[in-house]
Order: sequence, then structure tokens, then C-alpha cells
Amino acid sequence: MPIVYQKAHQDNYLLMPWNDINLCAGDRLIILAASSSLQRIEWGEMLPRLWEVQIEKAPSKSAIAEAAQKIALITGCSLTAAKQLMNDLPSLLPTLLYKHQAQGLVRELKKLQVLATVIFVGQSSNS
Repeated sequence: MPIVYQKAHQDNYLLMPWNDINLCAGDRLIILAASSSLQRIEWGEMLPRLWEVQIEKAPSKSAIAEAAQKIALITGCSLTAAKQLMNDLPSLLPTLLYKHQAQGLVRELKKLQVLATVIFVGQSSNS
């Protein structure tokens, strides 16, 4: 869990930053994590992404546009791909996500009154 984020060469910092921050060389990030998680980060080991998001419907064109921006921001896909996805509902997001990413995306889409659900698609060999 990210606790504090500080951009390189700046005095101000952000408490409990949102997950969409891109770290750059020299930035500081203080996190709360188990030692095993920190070791995985150090060794460059990534857990598998096992979650999908199914998007059913959106109430308006403005909701579609805003949802596409949220999808691009949270998943890292291109804005063009996100717009294409949102213009062809119902759609399954083609990118597998981590559980917290999928849940966060669905929460953000719900704020826009976009109907979406999280789907578990696989089982980790690390379980």
C-alpha cells in the first residue's frame, strides 16, 4: 500500500497517493508491505494478473468519453483502444488486471454510472 509519494527535487509530498502515479528516477515512494512482497519487487517477480472487467453499458456519450479516459489511465492501454472498447458495448476489457486494479476501475466507472463487473479468470500457482 502506498503511503507517501514525493516527486524528485520537490519539497511537497502526497499522502496516500492514488495508484495512477508513474514513478520517475529520483522519486520517493514509501509503502507498507510484507517482506515477501518487497523481495518480489527487488527480484522483479510479478504476480499473475487474474482479473478481467466486463463493461455492459453507459448512460451517455459523455460517460463513454470519461470512462475511456479512466480505462486508459488505470490499465495503461491507449486512449484510442479505450474509446474503441467503450463505443462497442458490451465489451470485455482485453487486458488482464490485478484484483485491486480491476476493483478500482469498476469503482471509478460506477461513479460515471457505467455498469461494469470484475471477473476472476484464473488461479495463481502461488496460492
